[in-house]
Amino acid sequence: SHQEASQHKELPSASEPMRAEVALPHRALAFGLDFHPTERLLAAGLITGQIRVYSCADDGASAERRLGAKPHADACRSVKFSPDGGALFSAGSDRSVQRRDLETNR
Repeated sequence: SHQEASQHKELPSASEPMRAEVALPHRALAFGLDFHPTERLLAAGLITGQIRVYSCADDGASAERRLGAKPHADACRSVKFSPDGGALFSAGSDRSVQRRDLETNR
């Protein structure tokens, strides 16, 4: 109905940048970030060579660590979820690309 439609927020246009703020519970500088394709998960690649996956609260005010690993000897420069969301790929300054299964953390 018209009343129901008027209660929904309009999405910003493609020319307007979308903004989100999430407080991540780590102190290391994050070089790479990626959002999961279907779940409220955020991956971070850290300067320490570590990767972290956080579950984000609906209000965006907090995040809880769901997965952590140190697949790189040097800084992790980039992270990317697979299209199906089952794996996380990371690339590091050590010139390696790693694949991590989100279910097994291996």
